[in-house]
Amino acid sequence: MGWGGLARALGLATLRFTGVVMIAITFAFFVERLLPGPPPDPRPVLDHYAEYWANLLEPTVAARVGSALPWSIAIIGTAALISFAVGTILGAWMARPGRGLAGRLLSLPVMILATVPAFLIGMVLVAILAQGLRLLPPALAFWPTQTWQNPLAVAIDLLSHAILPILTISLAGIGVFALAMRGATVMTLNADHVLYAHALGLSERRVFWAHEVRLALIPLVTALGISLSAIVASALLVEATLSYPGVGWMLWLAVIGGDLPMVRGVMVVLIVTLAMTTTLVDLLLPRLDPRLQRR
Repeated sequence: MGWGGLARALGLATLRFTGVVMIAITFAFFVERLLPGPPPDPRPVLDHYAEYWANLLEPTVAARVGSALPWSIAIIGTAALISFAVGTILGAWMARPGRGLAGRLLSLPVMILATVPAFLIGMVLVAILAQGLRLLPPALAFWPTQTWQNPLAVAIDLLSHAILPILTISLAGIGVFALAMRGATVMTLNADHVLYAHALGLSERRVFWAHEVRLALIPLVTALGISLSAIVASALLVEATLSYPGVGWMLWLAVIGGDLPMVRGVMVVLIVTLAMTTTLVDLLLPRLDPRLQRR
């Protein structure tokens, strides 16, 4: 892809990103107007719409959301990478011919992980790892008695509190990505290019990983952008369940306290983050499938 093609792709991605953000926020505006409340203001809808955009992210709300956002990015980003990597490898292994009984036995726990909500997985892990075995802290992001003076002690404290939410979100995502990767890989086993690779005398391992798994990654990367909203939604519930001081915990407090400006601020951050991620995934797809570059 030359510089002209790159500039064109970035321009189209920027337009899609802007359109997605505007449509999502406009949808939230009309949903908020349908909620029960005091008598509506008789002013025109466009005036309300302009006022909604002007007061969308207040400075105090932006500061509070900005302080919680790094905590959410740390656990959600790490969990998304772990679940995608482990899920794709596990799904490809399950779909590889010759797995037999081992692949069928592994499919049952994978299906359970894909169907059970993440916050229920978190509650089970808290009961086993935190309350039963006492290996991990049950909640929060650090001990309230943390002095923040010893860097090593601070790092160990933060890591020990982050393991449980990361593990919870990762397990829920591994099941989804493993099932999706298994289905996508099975569909490529008898593709024409795979049969041609076998006819050339390539080894089974090389054909499987270089020609079958790579082609199966294309719909899975697309699914990553689509399912990221579900991952974020489940992560918010996990944060609220484990009292982790991220965006989900702040959203929970705002809903309980009726803090509408804070709910709006969290909504804007989530919309922008998800739209940016899906745009990056859309830019990554041509690297996996050269046919998209030619188009």
